[in-house]
Amino acid sequence: MVKRDPASFVDMMERHARWYKRPLFAGAAECPKCHADDGEYCNQCKGWGYVEKGSKDETCIHVWGSAVNVGRCLNNYTCTLCGDVMTVDSSD
Repeated sequence: MVKRDPASFVDMMERHARWYKRPLFAGAAECPKCHADDGEYCNQCKGWGYVEKGSKDETCIHVWGSAVNVGRCLNNYTCTLCGDVMTVDSSD
């Protein structure tokens, strides 16, 4: 069996299966923003409906500030509430 990073969520089923109400990954918590509700895309949980348990994603509904360019297409966004940093590569 291949060892995987437990925070990668690769073993989770897609949340769009309505019959499935809890994640396969024991270290996951319901997203505080969308509450694992089937609807529009959630930027908190990236559409999974669950976030890593104990992470800032579980305790803060992020409000991302302005982008700070750190490379050609690499931008850092900082949450104005908790200070968490999200790095986005906008290249193709």
